[in-house]
Amino acid sequence: MTDKAAERPPQQAIVREMVEGGWQEIPASGYDRELALYPEELLAWLRETQPEAVERLTKFYSDETDAMILKRVAWEMDNRDGLP
Repeated sequence: MTDKAAERPPQQAIVREMVEGGWQEIPASGYDRELALYPEELLAWLRETQPEAVERLTKFYSDETDAMILKRVAWEMDNRDGLP
């Protein structure tokens, strides 16, 4: 059995290095275990990088756009062993 306490220092060192390298640390509370992703981060990224696509989806799905995007991304990850 792995000692969880022994894993903490190396994990903290990795996170510290990544943050110092420009990565953003995100609270674990935003992680959705069922979807296996950070929904708010994904949606913000899509809106920033693909605003026209999100706008087209919003015209079609209206108030359900976010839910449909998250559902599709989760489906792709489940059925393709990750994203391309």
